[in-house]
Amino acid sequence: MPRFSLGSKLSILVIALVTVLYIAYPSSPSGWKLSRVAAGYHDLATHYSSLRVVQQKDPAAIENDSSETSANHKVVAKLVQDSNASPESERPKDEYDDIPEETPEERHCFTSGLQSSNPIPKIVNFIWLNRTELSFMSYLAIRSALVSLQPDQLNLHYTDLNENNEWLVKLRDYITLVHHDMKQEYPRQIEENWHLAHVSDVMRLDILQRNGGIYFDTDIIALQPFDNLLHSPKDMVLGQEGRNRFGLCNGIILGRKESAFMDRWKDSYSTFELGEWNKHSVILPNEWSLLFPEEVCKLAPSVFFWPSWDAVEYMHELLTDAQTSNFEQTLASNQGSMYPNQLAYHAWHQVAPQLNSLTPEIIMTRNTRFNILVRRFLE
Repeated sequence: MPRFSLGSKLSILVIALVTVLYIAYPSSPSGWKLSRVAAGYHDLATHYSSLRVVQQKDPAAIENDSSETSANHKVVAKLVQDSNASPESERPKDEYDDIPEETPEERHCFTSGLQSSNPIPKIVNFIWLNRTELSFMSYLAIRSALVSLQPDQLNLHYTDLNENNEWLVKLRDYITLVHHDMKQEYPRQIEENWHLAHVSDVMRLDILQRNGGIYFDTDIIALQPFDNLLHSPKDMVLGQEGRNRFGLCNGIILGRKESAFMDRWKDSYSTFELGEWNKHSVILPNEWSLLFPEEVCKLAPSVFFWPSWDAVEYMHELLTDAQTSNFEQTLASNQGSMYPNQLAYHAWHQVAPQLNSLTPEIIMTRNTRFNILVRRFLE
């Protein structure tokens, strides 16, 4: 009988698990949650396999290899080196302090310092579909965008809203409500029974392609101004997701209207199939960025999407007094962010049930990293 390494066994397990998930939960939120867990195991298997390769490969050969595969090996090689360091070596206080290192290209996109004659409009867009009651989490997201970005306009695109909702009432004077008729605007998607998340994927591209601007998911906490990014030398700005940069996440999009990259992205949904989740929203844009690098600026994972979805417990665990003090000092030193280059935090609501029970009182009195991070956005 053949012998399989641990990495191979994990990969086989992932393939089996994902297959079952797509059959049992073709497009449901539950299927998405489980698929993301499976993706986590896939990352673990990939990391383990890379670790074995690095351990057996000559360090000088790795350093001189410029291939994309070797780039991953270099990251893992650093992990191996760090793990072999002496106990006296300085180490991160926890695993999420060890942020993915910026590449020169990512750093240039973040700090180009250019002043464009055609900046991306400072107009923020949120989408809220088929739910009448605006949630407290969405209120926090919108408040953070108002406070941190000071936008020229903030649009909330909706299908049905209770205008007496307490959170909407607090925001009403600062936002513009934009109503949408889904049957009229997206008849194919409605007839084919697309998941609302996928309809939203198409809608956000339509909105930005017509007018340009910024799109935020309703679980995005904006922490800093985006002004530098609005002058991007390229027409689109997207953030990398995952330590291994496996995709460009559409939870935050910045773009000029009528951009070629956005056109290509939107047209790709003509081949969309029910049952897939992040192929068109995360994977394909990353592949296109390699084919058309002049069209999109890619930011390091730590700018928008770090910590990743697997850090939900870390963000919502109750802190000791010492941990609270340390985290508050970190935020103070980074002007309200967890990391020097972090502009936003993605709360990953699909896998973060803790968000559903949050109230202003809980945020003000319970010391978790998430609560401390968002306190300044409460009125």
